[in-house]
Amino acid sequence: MWTSVNDIDTMFGAMDLLRSRMNRLFTEVPGLSKDELNIKIQGNYLELNGSRKSEIPESQR
Repeated sequence: MWTSVNDIDTMFGAMDLLRSRMNRLFTEVPGLSKDELNIKIQGNYLELNGSRKSEIPESQR
């Protein structure tokens, strides 16, 4: 089964759009580094979560 060049262009265009949005996301999540952010794609769902550790000085614990 052969797919048309137009179908392939559409697929790569969608992948480029996803890549650019993901790159923009990493610069828009304040206080989290890329290593602290978890990204999961399942079917049509995109799940983002992360955690930021709060460092409380010993004198305030």
